[in-house]
Amino acid sequence: MISDGLRQLLPCDCLAVYVKSGESLLPHYLDGPCAAAFSLQPIPAARGLSGWVAHNERPIVNGNPTMEPNYVQASGLFTETSSALSIPLFDLQNHVFGVLTVYAKGHAAFSEEHLSVLLVIQPKFSQALQNVMADSNGRSGGAGPLTIPSSFDGSEGLAEPGFDPSALSGTKLA
Repeated sequence: MISDGLRQLLPCDCLAVYVKSGESLLPHYLDGPCAAAFSLQPIPAARGLSGWVAHNERPIVNGNPTMEPNYVQASGLFTETSSALSIPLFDLQNHVFGVLTVYAKGHAAFSEEHLSVLLVIQPKFSQALQNVMADSNGRSGGAGPLTIPSSFDGSEGLAEPGFDPSALSGTKLA
């Protein structure tokens, strides 16, 4: 499963994939021990952490997970001092079509090295996600919750030239 692969590379308690639909981001994939912290409600454009990332086409390191409009406050799984790392997902025309966000209970849990890991896998992750979406749309006639192929374990793209996993201080690598 992709979240298992990513958790080997960076510490996270929840992984979310949001996909643009009109003026909203729809949660299409939530996984991890704290996935219940987020509802399946759409996130309005430019709202919350992931909405801001999609709107501004820029990542955020150590954002506040409780700022997400779909955060379920009653879950108590995250606090204002918890962390989120979020990157925009780009299609082949370099337009943002979604957001990948990882959340951690800890304070300042993510580093620039963790951001580098996500940025390295972003192109292949985006391509795989778009392929799954196209296949899903072709079979069902509409967008629905995604099943990310288990063959994409989150380490794809880490063999790119110039990427040195040993430079990730304090990060467990498989």
